[in-house]
Amino acid sequence: MEEKVRLWALNRGEVYIYTGPIYATAAPDTIGTNRVAIPTHLYKIIYDPVTVDAIAFIMPNIKLKSSDMPTFIVTIREVEEKTGLNFLSRLKQKIQDAIELTKAEEQWAE
Repeated sequence: MEEKVRLWALNRGEVYIYTGPIYATAAPDTIGTNRVAIPTHLYKIIYDPVTVDAIAFIMPNIKLKSSDMPTFIVTIREVEEKTGLNFLSRLKQKIQDAIELTKAEEQWAE
């Protein structure tokens, strides 16, 4: 996935990447003496401000194959629901809704 995102950035000239953890439980597993929380899932959103489109993923926090990635494509709204965050909030609401409600599976094939 990281190679594909780098290619998109090089080919498109500019992309914004949002990534972070998702914790499926209120009391996640921890590691180390500092008890660092282990996310159950990770999200990644790649937004292209030139073409005004985006693709989003929610992936389990395990080693994955590139060929598995299409199964983890979701809408940005799904990421927002799982994280409580509001992405692309500076866009006009109509444009934001159109992008955030689209499951952009065709972009993975690019």
